[in-house]
Amino acid sequence: HKPSDATVAEGIHQLIDVERRLLHAVRPVLEIEIDGNALATGIPAVNTECIPLSARISQACRFAPVGDARMLAEKMQEVMHIAPSREYSDIVQQTASPSVIAKQLTDIFASL
Repeated sequence: HKPSDATVAEGIHQLIDVERRLLHAVRPVLEIEIDGNALATGIPAVNTECIPLSARISQACRFAPVGDARMLAEKMQEVMHIAPSREYSDIVQQTASPSVIAKQLTDIFASL
């Protein structure tokens, strides 16, 4: 038989208490910021699928459907087997650092 949502939620809380490298925002608007901050420090991340495809780093992130606590717990367990890596910080630096974003905006405005 499948565990109840309350049991799954308790499991998520236990994972977070045991493994401090897991981060998860409770409000979708914050997910991309928390995801980026975690990855910028080399920490793998777990989020819901509200994160835009352009902001996802597949080798370091796992995604679950919005509202699916069971799948979120599974993805949290998966990410526990991904070691933190400098590679993730480098990818964030190459794609989302202020200088990269500034250049992209400059290019957009220059093309207008």
